[in-house]
Amino acid sequence: MIVEKSARETLTAVELDLGDELRFTLATGETRRVVLKGSWARVFQTTLSQPRVELEGAVTNYRFSCTLQIDGTSVTLVREVATHCSFYEPREAMGLRICSTRAKTSSGS
Repeated sequence: MIVEKSARETLTAVELDLGDELRFTLATGETRRVVLKGSWARVFQTTLSQPRVELEGAVTNYRFSCTLQIDGTSVTLVREVATHCSFYEPREAMGLRICSTRAKTSSGS
């Protein structure tokens, strides 16, 4: 699917599925072509005794990543959730400020 968006004064939210293409017009009038090439998410630490069984006070930390192709250049973003690394500045690449907020893997997780 092709998604077309233009820069605004504030954040421009975009949701892409694997293989989708974003045609994003910058404030300068230039257009960037962004394709979602891959994503993953993994738990790397948990205090749960059984995965996916809620336990009061438990903490689960995970990482997720996406690989984008921006005008033919590969860019990989990795983010951690529920750690001190959860707070970060958006990444800048080819005139875009990119902030990944979630990952949906091919298995639907």
